[in-house]
Amino acid sequence: MTRVQSSFMGKSERAFSYTSTFPAVFTFLCISLILSNCRFLPEVDHTLNQSAAIPASRDDSLNTYSQKALKNASADESAFLLIADNQEAMDWRLALVDQAESSIDIQTFIWSGDASSGLLFTRIYEAAKRGVRVRILLDDFLLNSNDRDLARISQFPNLEIRIFNPVPVRGTKFGALFYYLTHFDTINRRMHNKSFIVDGVFAVNGGRNIGDHYFGLDKNYNFRDLDVLTTGPVLPEIQNKFDRFWNDSQSYPAEKIHRRPREQSFATYEANYERVYPAEKLQIFPRVRQDWTKRWNQLAKRVSYGKATFIGDAPEQKGKRRTVKEVGELSANAKKEIYIVSPYFIPDKNSLLEVKKLIDTGVKVKLLVPSLGANNHTPAHSHYRKYRRAILNAGIELYEYDSQPSEHQRDLADTSPVRAKWIGLHTKAFVYDRETCFIGSLNLDPRAMDINTEAGLIINSPELAQQLAEQIDEMCAPANSWRVMFDHRGRIIWNRGIQNLSWQSARNDGQRTLDAILRWIPIEQQL
Repeated sequence: MTRVQSSFMGKSERAFSYTSTFPAVFTFLCISLILSNCRFLPEVDHTLNQSAAIPASRDDSLNTYSQKALKNASADESAFLLIADNQEAMDWRLALVDQAESSIDIQTFIWSGDASSGLLFTRIYEAAKRGVRVRILLDDFLLNSNDRDLARISQFPNLEIRIFNPVPVRGTKFGALFYYLTHFDTINRRMHNKSFIVDGVFAVNGGRNIGDHYFGLDKNYNFRDLDVLTTGPVLPEIQNKFDRFWNDSQSYPAEKIHRRPREQSFATYEANYERVYPAEKLQIFPRVRQDWTKRWNQLAKRVSYGKATFIGDAPEQKGKRRTVKEVGELSANAKKEIYIVSPYFIPDKNSLLEVKKLIDTGVKVKLLVPSLGANNHTPAHSHYRKYRRAILNAGIELYEYDSQPSEHQRDLADTSPVRAKWIGLHTKAFVYDRETCFIGSLNLDPRAMDINTEAGLIINSPELAQQLAEQIDEMCAPANSWRVMFDHRGRIIWNRGIQNLSWQSARNDGQRTLDAILRWIPIEQQL
């Protein structure tokens, strides 16, 4: 009996050893296979690559236009122009780049590989060729550029590109995903800021990334979005925030991102660009450098004046959340009304309680978000919808932007000859008592409030705040949005003038089904 028992136990031990070892061996082999095609970013000494914004020069032509725009402003006031039209948003960027004489600094979450981004980059490269120093800071999360091409382009004279918080594992999506999952807290934090600064004199800030959706050139959908063009004493603040991110250890030089950059002249790049993106799609925009004197001379008649502060989060992982803090303080100090536009809105219970307290004191709160049909990020909508009843119970006026708005709204979103299938909402703006506004990159969702870095302008200008409030009122009108409310039985309905719906609007039944499923997936804190 003892011998049999001993034999059995021996066999059992061998079986246990095999079954416990096999998963470890299998896992090791899988990881080895994944990492076999990977490249790892080399360490760099960030102290060797520091640079600072070039101060504005009185001799630059943009400074002349700035002085004209600021002619009627007081010494501590800046000048502002709201840019709601997608075509105009690209025109202003081209005008700035074409006029640039000393520096171009760009910070963005997304730089798409499409027609508008290619057009803008060709002009930026032309500026670099004539001696303008160009610095471009991109987030790595949605970067779709080939590393070899990116490394090569960043070696062009006067042109430097850096990648914020890059995944160190390159060359394979599986390897990058593996690293992402094993270093989630570090890699999950993304740079969502947007700045476009030229010659230290003018800046464009707001919600737009660089891509066809943001300039009205996508055939599937285009965004109703918002930027503000700024000149004046607030510019050094915007430059300083850019420099802080540019010189941070998380901003990796793109020329180091691949050891063997692809040998490619810019002439080859331009030829490929012309082949992939023919002139028909971009016919409304000039393809070569232009004289924008007429546009610049008209600017002084269009601007509003006010005092501004540029706020932004620290690039460090444990950095301060200044954007959320200061926007929250503005809301808490409102006396009469607050207008909020956010494309992704997922509130927490405490924030709704605070808003209800404000409303109980007589403050009107008007909230505009996209309908399901006007949302390009269905998971975000799926988790927002869970809070509709709580939003209404707090006393908030709730509107959902429709994917098929009026022709005027379409004209702002679509750029001829493109007419998109539907229009999405991407505007991020707050108006307080029609005196102060915030325009920037901040959404009201967990990712923006707790994870990503954000930035924007707080502008004290009754004239500009009134203009923005009027734009929001138009967006909330029945021609463009659904008013979400309770009916006499306490059920949620969607009202659009004489039309009432008892269910939310959507682009199709497939989107409705996906929306219904996604609300049960526990990803809310990552949206």
